[in-house]
Amino acid sequence: MELQFINNALRKRWWILALFVVAGVVLASRIGGGVGTEYTSTSLVLVQPSVESVSPSLANQPDRYVQSQISVLESTGLAERVATRLGDPETALTVRRSTEFTQREDSDIVEVVATTSNAERSQRIAQAYADVYLIDLGARTDAVFQPERDRLQAELAAVEAELVEVNNDLQRAAAPYLATLGTETPVAVPDIRVLDPDAATRQSLLLSDLARIEGQLDAVELTASQAVQTELVQQAQLPTEPEGTNTSLMRIAVVFIMSMLGVVAALLAARFSPTVIDASDIERELQQPIEANLPRIKSLAYGPEAALRETSSSFTAGLDRLVGRLELASTVVGARVILVGGSREGAGSTTAAIGLAARFARRGNRTVLIDGDDQHAALTGALDAPAGSLSDVAAEIPPQLGATDLPNLITLGTSPSISTRRLDGDAVVAALRPVADVVIIDVGPVLESMTAAALARAADQIVLVLPESGQRHDGVAQVARVFDSVRERLIPVVADVPRARGKNNRPTTVPDAAVIEPMPEREVYEDAA
Repeated sequence: MELQFINNALRKRWWILALFVVAGVVLASRIGGGVGTEYTSTSLVLVQPSVESVSPSLANQPDRYVQSQISVLESTGLAERVATRLGDPETALTVRRSTEFTQREDSDIVEVVATTSNAERSQRIAQAYADVYLIDLGARTDAVFQPERDRLQAELAAVEAELVEVNNDLQRAAAPYLATLGTETPVAVPDIRVLDPDAATRQSLLLSDLARIEGQLDAVELTASQAVQTELVQQAQLPTEPEGTNTSLMRIAVVFIMSMLGVVAALLAARFSPTVIDASDIERELQQPIEANLPRIKSLAYGPEAALRETSSSFTAGLDRLVGRLELASTVVGARVILVGGSREGAGSTTAAIGLAARFARRGNRTVLIDGDDQHAALTGALDAPAGSLSDVAAEIPPQLGATDLPNLITLGTSPSISTRRLDGDAVVAALRPVADVVIIDVGPVLESMTAAALARAADQIVLVLPESGQRHDGVAQVARVFDSVRERLIPVVADVPRARGKNNRPTTVPDAAVIEPMPEREVYEDAA
């Protein structure tokens, strides 16, 4: 999409963009704002599994383990236990909506962030979540190792009970010897392996089992304590300053997004509009380049006759470009007959014809400007040209021509009552060639003009004036089809001519024409090429 098209689309569909911008401003104003309405408190929990974790696959993937623990924090069950710990009026829904859990980048730390409109409530929720999570984690870990603990403790109790029985047996066996102790003839207590070999063997085995079981139990406790290296890194602090919900950036973003949507809508409306948006649109329909551009200037708002006096502006620069293009494209040596017509009514053909005639006249060319638009007679009304008829010209009846402020420019008007239906184009052109160096005929809307239809094949060049705005695609396409046979003599021009103020482009009372002798005949040579 060309930059020029975008610029023209936004310039001509500016109201679509304005509507979206207004809608964006309205939406932005409805976003709740203000600063200092919410408080945030954060507790930090280190969640790091050890190699001896109860889930070895997760122990080797710390980030995955942290994400699994965040899922636990986000669970409804944990939220219910947090709400129970905090008491009324908290519920699982209120504490969950107030809290967010995120993994701190490149670490095993989980941030528990509570945001509410009350500072103390934010602190309580953040701290309660961390505490309940750690308690639950300990309970889950204990649940994993408790069956092993129970089994070992049962074995330990059985061994200890059996060891008591063995010790009792040994004590009974040694009782006789112990009774002599303190007498005049004490008897030494023999070694227990001598006293009761079976009991001594059993005692040795039981002591060995006791040591083994206690060792296993200690190992289980150590593994349980190291299963998950999770701890509270930072307790939730009481926020002293509100975190706030400053929505200025959000509002700007909403307006920006709506503006971009407005730009897209304006471009789509321009692209699919039935009217052309810029010169490139016209060129695509005509399949021909635009040869000149006649821009809008304030003086033309007072009527097309202002083009006769316009000498220093971008408008005359466009006319000079058109004159140069006509000179380069001309294959005629000598007098030329140029038709100037518009693609539709109000296209600006009369203004272009007057301006073009003035430029030729100022260059020293003897110029005749003729109003061939017998339906509207806009040129006749603008320059007070004497009424005449191209039919009379074809019949070699000398017309009465009108003078202008430019010595090299004379005019011939028309009247809506004059019909040119049976106009002989070749005869008209042949009769006009000896009259001047340049003959310019304003034929008005080319698709409505009988004059344009009669003279198109006979004229040397055809200047087609197309309005910069309001021109329909199908209208340009129709002009292209109608004038396809004379395409090599067609010179397209885009004009941005304002509607005249103070005059309605209708012919006024035509004064008596000054009788001007026709210019001397001159021999016309046509380029052999």
